[in-house]
This record gives sequence, structure tokens and C-alpha cells, in this order.
Amino acid sequence: FVLKSNHSGNNLGVAICHDKADFDFAKAKRKLKKSLKLDIYKVYREWPYKNVQKRFFAEEYLGRDLMDYKFYCFDGYVDSVLVCIDRQIGDPKFYFFDKEWKLKRYNKRGKAAPADFTLPKPEGMDEMFLLASKLSEGLPFARVDFYNVDGKVYFGEMTFFPDGGFDA
Repeated sequence: FVLKSNHSGNNLGVAICHDKADFDFAKAKRKLKKSLKLDIYKVYREWPYKNVQKRFFAEEYLGRDLMDYKFYCFDGYVDSVLVCIDRQIGDPKFYFFDKEWKLKRYNKRGKAAPADFTLPKPEGMDEMFLLASKLSEGLPFARVDFYNVDGKVYFGEMTFFPDGGFDA
């Protein structure tokens, strides 16, 4: 299982249990309690967090080698998806793709990629584009995140300020 907060980012309010027999409950409790002191509104001025009631919740553990897909949406129009690979080995790489699965050279790694660079298009990608479009309707901007485990799509989160508004 995964314990998460609704009021912090960058894994500050996250505790992951791979195996209950080895899980350090006291350490997780300290980490989650420490995250209660973080106020994203005060630090980054993210107004949606201004009056949020801080809570923790549990989610199903989906596996160690998750790839996440971050969709950049503008009022229902999905411009691209940021595919995150190799995060689990400590060497994260980020590539943007459009709906036709063509590399978008939006970031340094994309600009440096060979002309014929691509990644395998995951099963369920069209479904994720459709869901991201529906979830972002009426919102000027939202990043909608999903996980894909063996072709099954899982909702991750929606954010209006990736990296606290400093995502480049």
C-alpha cells in the first residue's frame, strides 16, 4: 500500500509499503507527521491549497517499476504527454509525445534525442488521452497523471502547478 497526503508534493507526504513485514511504521508516521507542517500555499502561493483540510489516505500499491504519464491539458485539449522512464533506477528521463505518438522536442532531452527516437506506445495510451481531455474540460490548464499497469489505466493526480509552478 501507499500512504499519501493531500497537501504536499514531491513525495514529502508519501510512505510506500512494499512488504508489511519490513515496513517501518514509526518512520512512516514521523514522515507523514512532518509533512503536516508543510503549507504549499505559504511556500509556493498555490491558492488551491490555501484552505485545504490536511488528510492522509491509502492507495493500492501498483508495483516498483511504474511508468507514469503526465498529460498537459488546456481546457480539454491535450497538447502532449510527458513519459517518465528509468525513475526506478535513479536515472529519470522525460520525453514528450503528442497524440500521434510523435516526439515533441519541448525539453533538453527531447531536443537532444536522435531524429528517429521513439518509445514503444503503451497499451491504453489512447484511453489516457481521452480521459485527460475529459478531466481537464473547463480548466485553463491542468496536468493529468496516470499510471498504466499491464494495460490497465490508473488515475494518479491532477495538478495545476507542476513543480510548484516552476516546472520548465
